[in-house]
Amino acid sequence: MHKITLSVIVIIIFVITVVLFLKPNFLESSYSSSIFGFNSESKISRGLLKQDNKAPVISFNSPVSNFCRLKSICQFVSGEAVVISVDVNDNVAVKKVDIYTDDVMQKSFTQSPYEFVWNSRTATNGAHTVKIVAIDTSNNKTTLSTNIEVRN
Repeated sequence: MHKITLSVIVIIIFVITVVLFLKPNFLESSYSSSIFGFNSESKISRGLLKQDNKAPVISFNSPVSNFCRLKSICQFVSGEAVVISVDVNDNVAVKKVDIYTDDVMQKSFTQSPYEFVWNSRTATNGAHTVKIVAIDTSNNKTTLSTNIEVRN
């Protein structure tokens, strides 16, 4: 009985050694899960959890002009609706995108397109801040803002 148990142990050690030699990354795998509608993706490598630490990247589609890159006031509007549109990219997945004007949330999105029409006719004259907050499925956060001057 003792010889059989020892033989089984030797065979198991041999098999594990061969598997590790032939495929050393067999313990590394990716998984994706969905909890409460939010997707997350991580990588397990030899028992260690590798987390996504890259924040989303935001870019304005509108409002945009060459003036935006040169001054803090992006552009001015007068008595019109302003389309606020952004692209958001992430290395895993975007969980949500929030659009704010003057620190008041206007719209929250869980999928693209990320676009909101702001009625500038109801805004006071002067500079107003448009802020975009993007959060990925690992809760990495990016904020991007621009200013729009209202001249009604």
